[in-house]
Amino acid sequence: MVYSNLRDGDAVVTTHGFVFYVFGYEHPSDRYHGFLKYVPEALSDRFDLEWLDVTWEMRGTTLVRPRELYSPESYPRLLEAFRRNFPAYLHRSEQLGRLMITLPRDHIARVYRPSRSDSCSYGGGGHGMTLRRRPSPSSGSSPKRRTYLLASSAFTAPLV
Repeated sequence: MVYSNLRDGDAVVTTHGFVFYVFGYEHPSDRYHGFLKYVPEALSDRFDLEWLDVTWEMRGTTLVRPRELYSPESYPRLLEAFRRNFPAYLHRSEQLGRLMITLPRDHIARVYRPSRSDSCSYGGGGHGMTLRRRPSPSSGSSPKRRTYLLASSAFTAPLV
């Protein structure tokens, strides 16, 4: 399915499990401008980045979030990881004269609209996402990362 009419602030899950937020209202014909928010933990080893000590879960997938994404030090590493592993997400902006990380329309699996109570107008399910903290294991040792759930229900809170 090709997604059209996405708008600034929509949350998008790609076929690789990346979570992006769409930004702006003008986009290339085959993709959207967006910024990466979450990466599936299973793909995190492909990125030369430091990760927060927190995980999130959405539909059975554990997600991680980089400490820094768009700093002058980390953005080139992020671009390189996409170039090596996921080149379809890269787009050369003629206006800016540089490569940008984008969301190819044919890689969009699910879209969440934060301003609607039924949130998910694409991808089935009719539900958006909320953020909930998952209880820590009851063992004596503290977990390496805290985990939060991104659960199916109304998208009442932004993904953080």
